[in-house]
Amino acid sequence: MALKNMKDVKRKKEQLEFQSKFYKKELAISANGIFSNFAENFRALAFDFGFRLVSRLIFSRRKKHHVKIE
Repeated sequence: MALKNMKDVKRKKEQLEFQSKFYKKELAISANGIFSNFAENFRALAFDFGFRLVSRLIFSRRKKHHVKIE
């Protein structure tokens, strides 16, 4: 698009500012989705790790204290 006068320049500037705001919002939404997904995965990983740790602790005590009666 060839800019012929100041009105075209102002119109193009407004158009670029609008596009800039739109892309900033789109980027913020994408970043929010990425961090949300990361937080959910981290929470699930922490739960699994904690559950395995506690279950190993409980079941290892059962094996140690298990007495065979013959």
